[in-house]
Amino acid sequence: MKFLKLENNDELQANLFSFAIHLALFLVMIFSVGWQTKTPYYGEVELWDSVPVKKK
Repeated sequence: MKFLKLENNDELQANLFSFAIHLALFLVMIFSVGWQTKTPYYGEVELWDSVPVKKK
């Protein structure tokens, strides 16, 4: 088996660099997303049959 020298193999360097960058971006994406679920906030509303009339 032939030993690959990293200094003389531009294609191998490019592939390793691309893999490292993609791995770093993937890890940043995974750790930056908030995976915790939070209890949703429920508001309270009043339902009217009709709009109230303002007395003068």
